[in-house]
Amino acid sequence: AEATKTRKNFKLLGSEELTFAGVPAFSFTYHELDKGVPYAGRQIVFEKDGTTYTITSGLNDANKTGLALQAGYR
Repeated sequence: AEATKTRKNFKLLGSEELTFAGVPAFSFTYHELDKGVPYAGRQIVFEKDGTTYTITSGLNDANKTGLALQAGYR
């Protein structure tokens, strides 16, 4: 919700709790315009041994293929 205040084209598509590398994690997917280019992203956040990690992936809409959609990009 905070991102929608500073990034007017940001749209949160979904979020979920999951297990990543054997530890509890939180994932969210989003869509936004980055310099006019439609873009989908996903972040996975988890903590292990006192360190918080964030894994970020993204794909612009022009490169979305069936395989990308199967991988979780919306």
